[in-house]
Amino acid sequence: MKLISLATMASRYFIRYFRRYLFLFIALSFGYGIITSITGLQAGMEESVYKAAQSHYAGDMALVGRTKSRMEFEIPNVDSVLGIIDKSGIEAEHIVVRTQVGKDGIVHFNGGSVQHKYTLGVDWENEKEYFSNLAYSQGHFGAWDTEKGIIVSSPVAEELQLHVGDSIVFEVKTKKGQVNTGNFVVQAVVDDATIFGYYKCYMDKAVLNRLIGFGENEGSTIGIHLKEGSRLQQEAEKLQLALVNSQANYAPLTTDRDELSREYNKSWKGTRFFVITLPVYLSEVSELLSAINIIAYFLYFMMLLIIIVSVAVTFRLILHEREKEIGTLQSVGFQSHDVVFLLMTETLILFLFSIISGFVFARLIIWITGFFSFTMIPSFEIFMEDGRLVPSFSLRTTMINSFIVLAAVIPTVAFPVYIASHKPLTEILSGARN
Repeated sequence: MKLISLATMASRYFIRYFRRYLFLFIALSFGYGIITSITGLQAGMEESVYKAAQSHYAGDMALVGRTKSRMEFEIPNVDSVLGIIDKSGIEAEHIVVRTQVGKDGIVHFNGGSVQHKYTLGVDWENEKEYFSNLAYSQGHFGAWDTEKGIIVSSPVAEELQLHVGDSIVFEVKTKKGQVNTGNFVVQAVVDDATIFGYYKCYMDKAVLNRLIGFGENEGSTIGIHLKEGSRLQQEAEKLQLALVNSQANYAPLTTDRDELSREYNKSWKGTRFFVITLPVYLSEVSELLSAINIIAYFLYFMMLLIIIVSVAVTFRLILHEREKEIGTLQSVGFQSHDVVFLLMTETLILFLFSIISGFVFARLIIWITGFFSFTMIPSFEIFMEDGRLVPSFSLRTTMINSFIVLAAVIPTVAFPVYIASHKPLTEILSGARN
């Protein structure tokens, strides 16, 4: 009951004399807001990279058929491989089969041409949700002639001055090395200039298969979207075990791009199957992500240091102003531990209000950041969505930030509070200094 009375007293005092805490409130709100915006943007950038890779590789992991022939990627019998996936027991939410062509694909238009980095043959119906959610600078995904429709990336459209409705000639080499061509109509332009979307186009898988000499039941990669909450590495190991049991020619699981490259460079006959998770693909941008994380952690530490210094200096001034008030409390029967509880409760109330205000301030920072475009920074598009930085706030990260700031504030406040509350009453009332 006494603690409740003291807590009530502390809250009333805080509200009544809030002006004494105003500077400290601003400092805490500002510091927490900066920390929250840093972690929010950092998480958002990592999430944007993952989403871009997930879209490009058609899932959280891929089963890739690799050969030593002209067509680097080839799965001769897609149905049999889908059967292996089904028997593996992995928690797959959606499975996508694609045919992939590398630099053999060339788009010709109006006397100009662009060699593609990626040409992907897709099942429009199976991937309807994916294409419906893409950002388009021209056109949109909808009902069109799937045999003749093609979607190109914005760098291709800009270089060739392509618009929706333009007829283009697509040139590609078959699996035997012969040149083949097809006429297509541009149906949409994907607004994607990232390393995953640069010089890229999508067309119907059956059409691309015919152009390169693949059969109906052939493909290049099978992308697997896992159910939410699934453990990626565990699911990859399940699929790997299924490949082993099927007696297929398989490569061992790899942990990064370098290991994968070494496996690619080995010799084998026929088709060799690789189970590749997104972290393996993303290891090629891991250095950039690491640099961003180092900068984020440095800024985080600096803001934490500023918070500690601000709290230490300001709170000592507040206690100095309240010395006689503390002495009065002791003279009317308050024990030292009562005074400590009272002052620490005020600090916790201040902290709570600062956290709420700081989170609002963080959202304001993010909102202002949204007005700036960072597309002029080379290769930075991979960290953005629609040319803008998009934050990602999670309850877990918010709670961690709050506890870290609280862990920094409490010890900083506790020591001067203890000293002030245990000062002899005669010394406080006389105004004597140590």
